[in-house]
Amino acid sequence: MFPIWYVLRCEKGNEKRAAETLKQQYCCPNKAEIFLITCEKMKRYKGCWHCQDELLFQGYVFADVENRAWLEKASRDASVFRVFGSGEYSLCLEDVEKKFLKDVSGDEHRIAMSKGYIRDGITFVTEGPLCGKECRIQKIDRHKRMARVDSPLKCEQGLWMGLEITAKN
Repeated sequence: MFPIWYVLRCEKGNEKRAAETLKQQYCCPNKAEIFLITCEKMKRYKGCWHCQDELLFQGYVFADVENRAWLEKASRDASVFRVFGSGEYSLCLEDVEKKFLKDVSGDEHRIAMSKGYIRDGITFVTEGPLCGKECRIQKIDRHKRMARVDSPLKCEQGLWMGLEITAKN
C-alpha cells in the first residue's frame, strides 16, 4: 500500500516558497512531507557538460499527509496556492501515478540521470531510473541528452528525463 500523495498548484517559479509556506502552515509537520520532484539534466555551458537539477513539474507542490482537511485549510490560508477546476486546492494522486513517481524518483524525490546505448535501433538503459523502463521511452533527443517517457500521470502526456546514450551502432 502506498501513502496518499496530493498535488497542489502554485505559480511557476514560486514552488520552493510555496513548499516552505505549506510546511509552516500545516499543523502536524511531523506527520507530513511536503516536497518537489526534481530531475537531473545535462546542460552544456563554458564548453563542458554539467549536471544540474531542475523541477520536473513546474507550478506544482506534492504532499504526503494524513489529514487532507488540514492540508486544504493550510493551502487556502497560504496565498501562493491556486484552486483546481474542481474547487479544491489539492488533488489526490492515483496509485498508478504514485507508484510511477516513486519508482523513478525514490525516497529523495529526485530523478537521477540514466545511461544506456542503442543497438540495432533498440534502446538499452544500463543504469538509472529508466533501467527496465525502455518500453516507456517515446523519443530520445541525443543532443540534449533527454528522453521523453510515457507517463501514467493525467496532467502530463510525456515527461522529459535525463538519458545519456553512450554508444550507438
